[in-house]
Amino acid sequence: MKQSLIIVFSLFLLNGLLAQSTNVEAYTWEDNSEVIGSNDLETAVIGLKTEFIDEFAIGSSGNLSHFVLRRKMIQLNTDEAIEQFNKIYIPISAGGRLIESNARVINPDRSVVVQKEEDIITAKDEETGREYRYFAMEGIQKGAIVDYFYSLEKYPDLNGNRLNIQDDYDQEKVSYMLIHPSFLVFKHKSYNGLPDLELIEEEEDYTYLGFDEKNIPLLKEEDSANYAANLQYLIYKLDQNPSRGIYDISNYSRIIENKQEYFYSTPKKANLKLIKKMVNELDMVNMFDLKERIRLVEDFLKENYTYVESSEAELSDLSVVLDKKVANLNGMTKLYVSFFNYLGLKHQLVITSNRFRNKFDPEFEAYNFLDSYLIYFPEIDMYLCPSELDSRLGYPPLKYVNNYGLFFKTIKMGGVESTVGKIKYIESNTMEDNFSNIAVKIRFDEEDMTNLFLDLKNEDFGYRCFFQTYLPLLDEEARQEISENYIKFFDPDLEAENIEVKNDNAAAFGIQPFSVTCNTESSNFVDKAGNKYLVKVGQFIGPQRELYQEEAERTQEVELRFRTKYKRTIELTVPEGYVIKNLDDLNIKSEFINDGESEMLFHSYYEKKDNLIIINADEYYKVVSVEKQDYENYREVVNSAADFNKIVLIMEKAE
Repeated sequence: MKQSLIIVFSLFLLNGLLAQSTNVEAYTWEDNSEVIGSNDLETAVIGLKTEFIDEFAIGSSGNLSHFVLRRKMIQLNTDEAIEQFNKIYIPISAGGRLIESNARVINPDRSVVVQKEEDIITAKDEETGREYRYFAMEGIQKGAIVDYFYSLEKYPDLNGNRLNIQDDYDQEKVSYMLIHPSFLVFKHKSYNGLPDLELIEEEEDYTYLGFDEKNIPLLKEEDSANYAANLQYLIYKLDQNPSRGIYDISNYSRIIENKQEYFYSTPKKANLKLIKKMVNELDMVNMFDLKERIRLVEDFLKENYTYVESSEAELSDLSVVLDKKVANLNGMTKLYVSFFNYLGLKHQLVITSNRFRNKFDPEFEAYNFLDSYLIYFPEIDMYLCPSELDSRLGYPPLKYVNNYGLFFKTIKMGGVESTVGKIKYIESNTMEDNFSNIAVKIRFDEEDMTNLFLDLKNEDFGYRCFFQTYLPLLDEEARQEISENYIKFFDPDLEAENIEVKNDNAAAFGIQPFSVTCNTESSNFVDKAGNKYLVKVGQFIGPQRELYQEEAERTQEVELRFRTKYKRTIELTVPEGYVIKNLDDLNIKSEFINDGESEMLFHSYYEKKDNLIIINADEYYKVVSVEKQDYENYREVVNSAADFNKIVLIMEKAE
């Protein structure tokens, strides 16, 4: 990235562009009397005006700078809305310069409270140590207008900037402007229905792109929706300077070249010697299964090396990492690559983004999609994440799957090796890789029919029990609490005996399910009503969420965290001389079939063998995404499980 910026700086010098007053620096707002509110006093928050400017020009340092303006005028009609906006944050990055900041409150009686730069409060986040600044807005009445803007000068990031336009409230007027020197070409793209930038004006030295839009509706939070990724937003980047014959400044070929050189350069002899020593200690001589070899390396590195979020250069230096056993993202990734290279394990580096915030766009190359690394092993079609402790081979972090990524592949042509990049989809695991099994055996206490003797087994596999990876790091009390939660899942009051826990270690993750079995008894599942016993058998599948009818039409697709399936088996032994009157209530089926393929299902059914009733409840979700027009089908499947959870069997003496 720095290389591209150096090129840009030299282009400005060659083109003779001089520093001048910018549109951002010259910005002023209207007189108080010109600010008019809305007559709508029922809506909690109304965005009356939103103005954004991103301007690239020669700054105070004599180099290219990024000038930023953010302006919002918001009417607040409820106490909750006032609470939400009583602090206005100003995001000043390291090395940035605050040009101007102003905030004012215009109350319904037209009284005005003005705050200026000297009123900015500086505070520190105790966890991260980062400082932040904000206006503490005071004197806000219901129906008041909060109006603020700030302008900044900062170091330019030209390889991909994202700006969210949509918000969680309606906006009546929204304008955006991208201003840049005319001899440069910027590329841009709008997402999720946001208007594209259009040419507004072309001067001798500067080009103005933007839009003026009315009535951008709010994006409402919805169940199982990927809110941040579904907002209307735009991305822009510097692409070329045709006058100097420089093109594709922000494409991925430059990244591939730089990353290949960094990650795959031959390590120093001392580093290779240390890697060889550690590999020998792992004793992999007679280990031929590729998955086992990779897992052994991954477990060793994650047990002995610590990942930290840091941009310190030394933490990406392999020599320092091997010595201090601490690394940042680049350093940790290089550590893994160095081990796999030494062992001759074929792999590909993958760079991708967090799908929950910023889905990777396969059609628009921008560096803001290149957040983190995965390592892909094509022979076994599995991914590994170097930086995440609770991830293991075959189970990369959920934020990076169901997403695209940039894959690095080394090819040979004429005896010469070179690295190319290809954008491919990162598939998530199947539902068989993430399951939950429950098995319950129920017997009645002959002396007290409201008391049940229970044999319980509750097990999870895959993403459903990622905590397996860090169980060895927990103390005995914390480990016991996790095990007890698997029992109290059925009923918080359960006190169990003969508890047996299996596969409570990192090596079992993705190989064997975490399992808890026990014996217990409880009087919380049966009520007596006259000569009848009401058996709350549905509760043995555990609590279930229920999706209520949404007030308005669904606006976003469903995006689940992962594919999964559930298998619940309940064996109920009916006492001699008693019968269950409403067994058919156990028969529930809801299924969504799309293009002939069953994608979601809840199906409960039973079979009767003498006095034993075997109840099965199967549920699965084969897909991660469900189109918004199919939301009702998804809701019906989810609610079917909730309906089963409410089933009460009626048991009485046989006639």
